[in-house]
Amino acid sequence: MKLRQVTNHGLKRWRVDLSEGEAGQRVRKFFDTKDAAEDFARKSAQAVREHGRRFARYWQALSPLAQADTINQIERLSRLGYSLRAAADFIESSRKLLPSVPLEKAVADFMADKEGRGLRSRSFRKLRASLAMFRDCAGPKLPLRDVAETHVREFLSLNGWAAATRKT
Repeated sequence: MKLRQVTNHGLKRWRVDLSEGEAGQRVRKFFDTKDAAEDFARKSAQAVREHGRRFARYWQALSPLAQADTINQIERLSRLGYSLRAAADFIESSRKLLPSVPLEKAVADFMADKEGRGLRSRSFRKLRASLAMFRDCAGPKLPLRDVAETHVREFLSLNGWAAATRKT
């Protein structure tokens, strides 16, 4: 962070140059007094230190595989022209557009659709039983848009199934 006196729109002001922002743009803040600029710079530096500590604790708690995957996904987003924040914002806003029907209705509708599709009776029964068990595990009233990967992982881990069964 740099602090310097500048002329901004014809006025003598104090400018704090922060590090690059999320999209790589320069971030500057202007203040009428040196004290206000110094106070902002001090608070910003403290926030960066605290954020760094929080990040370090979080990062160290991840397995090496999860760390590598995180870096790969951030690089992937960057190649596509997006930031991690933009991806999270998109997911959050798109979830609001998903239907909020209860899981029990979604499962019933799905099975009604599958019934006339020529599935073998044994496959149909297994699918119906598995989805009924998942519905009951996750909660029949859970809105479909709130079903997350964690629900599926929990369901698969609770039943003591072999790996091949979980994969199916």
